[in-house]
Amino acid sequence: MLWLIYIGSVLLMIILGIRISHCSYPVQYMANAEERPKVEDVCGYNHALGRNFILFGMLLLIVLLPMLLPMPYAMLMLFCIPFWAIGFMLRCMQIQTRYEAQSNKKN
Repeated sequence: MLWLIYIGSVLLMIILGIRISHCSYPVQYMANAEERPKVEDVCGYNHALGRNFILFGMLLLIVLLPMLLPMPYAMLMLFCIPFWAIGFMLRCMQIQTRYEAQSNKKN
């Protein structure tokens, strides 16, 4: 049963990354954001954000691997998940900042 959660979580991240890559409007990765990012290169921004989702989906495959192992190793997952989540959010913020800065330079 745990392997269903394992595979489902990874597939969700990868499918979200693919969907984000093909959007025609700038995608906001934060659920509580008031407005969409102000970027001119929407295609480039969405592709970068989509690649980030796919990359961190693959990393999630490695991070959640201890969940399938016996209990002492499964505790390793609890140590790794916060670092994975913080890294994911920082990388998303870095992508958004870079593309917003490029838009501001053009204006």
